Amino acid sequence: MAPTVVNALSRPKFLRYLLAGVDLGEDGQYRTIMARTIKYRVAIPGFE
Repeated sequence: MAPTVVNALSRPKFLRYLLAGVDLGEDGQYRTIMARTIKYRVAIPGFE
């Protein structure tokens, strides 16, 4: 998959709250993740 497609389908997201025991790394480098921008509905409930 081309990098331009991946960049269009995800965006950076800052994690304000973390689970207990999660390592933040130096200066909180792991607080920002790449989150999906497109959400879809499933035709059959309970199916993933």
